Amino acid sequence: MAYFSIMLPVYNGEDLVSRAIESVLRQPFKDIELLILNDGSTDSTFAICNEYQKVDSRVKVITHKNVGLGKNRNDGFNYLTGKWTIFLDHDDLILDNSITQELVDFLEDAVKYEVD
Repeated sequence: MAYFSIMLPVYNGEDLVSRAIESVLRQPFKDIELLILNDGSTDSTFAICNEYQKVDSRVKVITHKNVGLGKNRNDGFNYLTGKWTIFLDHDDLILDNSITQELVDFLEDAVKYEVD
């Protein structure tokens, strides 16, 4: 079980999805899973995502026929294993040094002190 699950739904995102994936994989905190939900892309999105899955065990690619963003994202919850979930779209980036041990410490304190 990863500490963070990052859910990334994508449909025909071949031009941008690599940047989104790389923004996750270069974070300093490494206990993450990146769940890429390929929504039946008809371009090279699936192939691009599959290449990342081959070289980094934190990447998991789920592909299926096109069902639309809402259902794609909702179905993705069945695959998450992390304690916390971060949502990312294929045209978004996570800024460098955003997922850090300091963030984990903050979240652990929030739970410990029952902060909503």
